[in-house]
Amino acid sequence: MKFTPTAVALASLASAAYGQSSSAAAATSTGAATTGNSSDFTTGLAAALTAANLTTLAQVLGAFPQVAQTFQSGGNFTVFAPSNEALSPLLANPAALNLTEVMGTLMYHISPMTLPASALGVGMNHTIAPSLLQEPLLGGNNTAPLVLSIGMDGQPRVRTATQNATVYLNTTYQNVLIHAIDTVLMTPANLTATASAGNLTSLASALTAVSADLPATLDNTPRLTVFAPNNAAFAAVQSVASTLNVTQIGNVLENHIINGTVVYSTMISANTTAVSAAGETISFQIMNGTVYVMSGNTTMARVIRTDIPITNGVVHIIESVLANTMSNASAAMAAESSYAQAATASPSATAGIAGAAAGATGAGYQTMVAGTTLAAAVLGAAFAVIA
Repeated sequence: MKFTPTAVALASLASAAYGQSSSAAAATSTGAATTGNSSDFTTGLAAALTAANLTTLAQVLGAFPQVAQTFQSGGNFTVFAPSNEALSPLLANPAALNLTEVMGTLMYHISPMTLPASALGVGMNHTIAPSLLQEPLLGGNNTAPLVLSIGMDGQPRVRTATQNATVYLNTTYQNVLIHAIDTVLMTPANLTATASAGNLTSLASALTAVSADLPATLDNTPRLTVFAPNNAAFAAVQSVASTLNVTQIGNVLENHIINGTVVYSTMISANTTAVSAAGETISFQIMNGTVYVMSGNTTMARVIRTDIPITNGVVHIIESVLANTMSNASAAMAAESSYAQAATASPSATAGIAGAAAGATGAGYQTMVAGTTLAAAVLGAAFAVIA
């Protein structure tokens, strides 16, 4: 009998996962209310997936029985289920499979809430929903976000840094809503990798050219919101940048970053303000449905793409540089203190994000704050290299 690479990969997954799942089953064997019908639930879920021609995912989930146990732990779930064709390349090389990475990818395809198409924003009005993939750099109990919207064709989409996954079929099994999608969702990467993958080559090249250590500092700073100018934006300011000193360049780049809080598009309104890592006010204007970000009172940029998730925050791409050379150290320090208090009061932003997506943005999100500990030298030197 000849086994396909997918079959070998699934057998490998099942074998590798068996030790973990059997240990988990033994540890929870006394919890009959939760796990007593686990086998029946798994069989029923596999049958529902198979009926929708999602047979590969059904087999993958069979290698991870703890996922079915999660579904039985209470509440409702949504699974974004890659098609057989989408999953095949991921399983093409059994020897290269990493159990932790496969499990993380699975967790990113599951949201602990029901997300029917009727609940999603349309076009650029995104819905930000939690997944089950933990992201330590987001702090608290925050998980990697799923960025969702309804496309022009009326179909739900999941947006990532480099692709959109389109929902082409829906089905349900008990408390699990299943959206079949045409591609595998890649988990969020760090800022450096995301900039490179997203064709922000001027920014990516500059960061890596500065120092081997400096990009890592940026990648590992918790809770960042980055307004990232595209390549054309950097090219347009070369002559101006050449007239600035190192301090001014550092201020300009710090004014593109909110350090200490993650601001998704669902949390932005005309009344929203923030404090940049340089201590300057960041505000927003919405004109004809288009979002503009302003640094101080003098420089403004149109936001051309929102909500690109990264491991430690979110990136919004803008079409021009926020050329604000000013800074306010005392305001930055006050903002850092204010953020620390807000984080203590609300250690997890997941509920707030979901609420904002549903149009229930709270007053606490109207004024956002940032810390001052970001390595300004990283971006300052990067800007100098580009210029």
